Amino acid sequence: MPTLTYATTFVVVTLSPPSLANLHNDKITAIEAGKQVVISTTATNNIDTDASCVIIIEVRNAIGVTVYLAYQTATIESRSNNTIGVSWLIEEQSSHEVRAFAITDLQNPQLISSPISMSLPSL
Repeated sequence: MPTLTYATTFVVVTLSPPSLANLHNDKITAIEAGKQVVISTTATNNIDTDASCVIIIEVRNAIGVTVYLAYQTATIESRSNNTIGVSWLIEEQSSHEVRAFAITDLQNPQLISSPISMSLPSL
């Protein structure tokens, strides 16, 4: 009789959907070339110990080419959250996709969150 193997995935860090704000911290929903915005996400630690991680934020243009990549390291206390924000100067007038995910570190990266993304229409 065959043996069944079950795989489980436990997400150490959960990320909120990315959000955009202008430099005055006003939320925006569409982007415009030449403008600077802040992309942010809130990382929640789902475990009972502090979690050190690297949050990666990537922006892809309408044809899927990465046009911006940034990361921030963080230590998130047990069962708490941190908001991570990075500044992006929009160079191209088109729709974009923002993706965010968390990894353990840069030397031996292992994914510890589910990737999350959002579409950004242009004005």
